[in-house]
Amino acid sequence: MEKFPDRAATRYLTPFIIDFARAGADFTGSYDLGLLFMLVALSNVEGMSEELAMERERADEPLPDELRRPLSANAIALELNWPRETARRQVNQLIDKGLLVRVGWNGVIVPASTFRGAAALGIQEAVMTQFYRAMDRMIAAGFVWPPAGPASPVASRFDSLPRFAILRQVMGLALRMTNLSMGAQGRLEAAILLHAITEYNLRALSANPTLSDRFATSHTQAPPDDLREPAPARAIIERTGMSRATVLRLIRQHVESGEIKRVGRGLITSAHIFDAEPRLTAMRVGHGYLQATIGRLAALGVTAEHVRRLAADPGSAVSPRPSGLAKERR
Repeated sequence: MEKFPDRAATRYLTPFIIDFARAGADFTGSYDLGLLFMLVALSNVEGMSEELAMERERADEPLPDELRRPLSANAIALELNWPRETARRQVNQLIDKGLLVRVGWNGVIVPASTFRGAAALGIQEAVMTQFYRAMDRMIAAGFVWPPAGPASPVASRFDSLPRFAILRQVMGLALRMTNLSMGAQGRLEAAILLHAITEYNLRALSANPTLSDRFATSHTQAPPDDLREPAPARAIIERTGMSRATVLRLIRQHVESGEIKRVGRGLITSAHIFDAEPRLTAMRVGHGYLQATIGRLAALGVTAEHVRRLAADPGSAVSPRPSGLAKERR
């Protein structure tokens, strides 16, 4: 069977990446702080066995602080490609906000208490909802979801999907895709701005089945500039939550670099930037991340039918209720 196009996978994942970054920014106060928070939160639970994960899920409690693996400022700087002083300064900001706690000389953790608020739960809901919707659109466009693996020991013990394990996989994918986007731009805000403009530009394709089918699964061609719907700056401000000054500054930078064009009173991302390196490589790598994540989700018991139902009704009974990163509302 023909491989699903890297370009199409990237296009379907764009809203997912935007929502992940925006949720972190809304929670912490900035895109950089949000990315840092997500990195620490996921790193703290890396290496946790599925048995322990399910034990915490069954108790409906996040992992206690003493079991979280601290992440050092040096490791943060390396992972995010930040100067060490920048990483240290950003870590201190999150400590001051009460979102991180220093653990001796080992590094920082996101304390379990952080995950008990409604705001933290909102991060999960936004990311998981957009993920299932993106996957549902991909399946409709021809992506073949792999068959579910044999029932795992965890799944056979509980009559539900392993929600915490699924959440970790999806949030991990979101973090890797966001880092990949940032790598192409150098700064997360700049990358998200381009994603938001591109998302708006391609709205018209969704309303035209012929064009949508042609470009949604195109291996070699990005939709040309004349088919892109220009995005007004106000729409980008609303989508990203960035200040007007920040959006206008980033627009000027992207126009000067040739990545954005002004068309009337709106903006489009230039089609040619999606047909050249480093974005072609980024699309291939990102699609690889997605394929690996989907394989792990299928092994956990997630099926195409789960995806379809969750995309239509994120709050349905088959949903892996968010847990582990936030305690559910009572």
